[in-house]
Amino acid sequence: MFSGWGNTERAIALSMVAYAAFSFSDALRKLTAVDYPVPAILFWQAVFGLILLFAVMPYMGGPKALFTTENLKWHVLRGVLLAVNTSMSLYALSMVPIMDAYTIFFLTPFITTILSVLIFRERVGKYRIAAILTGFMGGVIAFRPGFESLHPAYGLALACCFTFGLSNIIARKIGGAGNALRFAFWPFVMVVIAMMIWMGGQPPVFDMRFMVLCFVIGLCYGLAVICVAYGFTLAPTSVVAPYQYVQMLFGLILGYALFGHVPDAFKIAGGIVIAASGVFLFWRERKNKGITPS
Repeated sequence: MFSGWGNTERAIALSMVAYAAFSFSDALRKLTAVDYPVPAILFWQAVFGLILLFAVMPYMGGPKALFTTENLKWHVLRGVLLAVNTSMSLYALSMVPIMDAYTIFFLTPFITTILSVLIFRERVGKYRIAAILTGFMGGVIAFRPGFESLHPAYGLALACCFTFGLSNIIARKIGGAGNALRFAFWPFVMVVIAMMIWMGGQPPVFDMRFMVLCFVIGLCYGLAVICVAYGFTLAPTSVVAPYQYVQMLFGLILGYALFGHVPDAFKIAGGIVIAASGVFLFWRERKNKGITPS
């Protein structure tokens, strides 16, 4: 399929597949959460995701690429952060329209940049500062704090930006080479462990509809995690990450098709501002590092 493609083209294609799969997974998780408890959905999502991961393991370096103690503590910490992120994101999605949650989720690049400054003492130039401020202004346009009531789920969605941002920073510390399998594996494992504890060691099995939905959710989410983990080992983050904004399009379509949700003009305008600022932020990073397609 990728014959004759460079690493950058492969990474972009994989990221597009990943973000589309994330959107389908999110929509199905929201749909399933209407009738079934969130912890059970999270547990079976992770179980089916792990099954997919083990199925593709031979094509991604085999067991040796997975079962190693190199950077183990960082992989486990990242897994914990993403397990918390996945849990909070599903609770948020179960309570508010998909596009509302996505508009907040996409503040992550700006928060990641701020965290990088605080943790790594990175220098931030005037263009990146402008992109960050504009991105947050997009959030203000979308949600108009003080002018309309804010659902508590928005707080969960914002917290996801911090957990995901920290996980990105840890991934950067670990490095991409040879870590795709472990990047996908540990978040699934941490979700399984956390949900087993939450449910008292007895994961529920509901009707066939529930299991089929969780199976599809697990496959979509597993495919997304594997593709994005592998894609980010092929090309720099600044090249691949802007394509995550295709999730806004999928979120808009699926939100309307499955739930009849139509965002108001402020949400759409704010989302556009956030997406444009995010793409500009990644473009500046790419330019500053002198990155060219491979």
